[in-house]
Amino acid sequence: MPKHTSKPNAPAVFSQPVAPEQPEPDALNSEDQAFLDSVRKFLTVVIRPIFAVRAMKEGYSAEEHQIGRDLFKKANGLDRPVDHFFVESDVGANLTGVDLPVLRAIDHEENRWFPRIRDIIPRVVPRDQRDAFVAGFFKDLKQQPLGLGVLDSMTGLCNRVEGLKNSNQPHAKAVYEAVSKRGFNAAKIKQIREMIDSVQQGNAQPATTAVDPEVVRTAQLEQREALEDLRDWFRDWGTTLRPIFNVREQLMLGLTTLKRTAASEQDVVDNPPAGATPSGAPVPVPNR
Repeated sequence: MPKHTSKPNAPAVFSQPVAPEQPEPDALNSEDQAFLDSVRKFLTVVIRPIFAVRAMKEGYSAEEHQIGRDLFKKANGLDRPVDHFFVESDVGANLTGVDLPVLRAIDHEENRWFPRIRDIIPRVVPRDQRDAFVAGFFKDLKQQPLGLGVLDSMTGLCNRVEGLKNSNQPHAKAVYEAVSKRGFNAAKIKQIREMIDSVQQGNAQPATTAVDPEVVRTAQLEQREALEDLRDWFRDWGTTLRPIFNVREQLMLGLTTLKRTAASEQDVVDNPPAGATPSGAPVPVPNR
């Protein structure tokens, strides 16, 4: 591994951009943005003749470049109407007469308990029956974007959990007890219902210009799917093209990023980068 002496206060490790943990579908976190910055740099620089000639010898083509551009556009949300982002940034832009802090608190409970209950059920219901149980419990019941839809989704969830207590469905009572022990019990349901009543008594109404929440959520999920497809595309071409470029060129192309470290007194170039998978394929590290 080649090493180059540098100033003690400016050590660095070179490695590839990282794939972050999955966030909520309505937001791009800092690691998503760093990844998109790397892809933007690659798409802009790789078409320069000095790079394109070598990339084309490895199979990179105009068709592949267009695939990357299309995925980048969708992953960035550049094809979505501006009204979607007003809905995401502030539900107040699309609601009148609503207590937003309470509505956000209900939405927080929704984001906590829908996935928790979905994952508690398989711990209780036998393997050969759990899929049917989950499908029945969540039939016509799903999470909603922040807005008045969360009142219905959380009312429905409270009703379903309460219904388990007296249900004749096999394992229903066991699921009810497990969910209750985890914290979604009678006291929690009472608290959530009181919050829902508080919002409803405020006579909140969607503004006439409100965007259909289902349309927004579908667009969010499509954007997230495009981001994951873009990761696959960029990982593929990064693995193919990185060996034919030196470190300086990789930095210019966004195929490698510079990670500052305080522990080392040297600039270390890893090829494959630090954190490589057991198979030798580099694991990306975020730009900071």
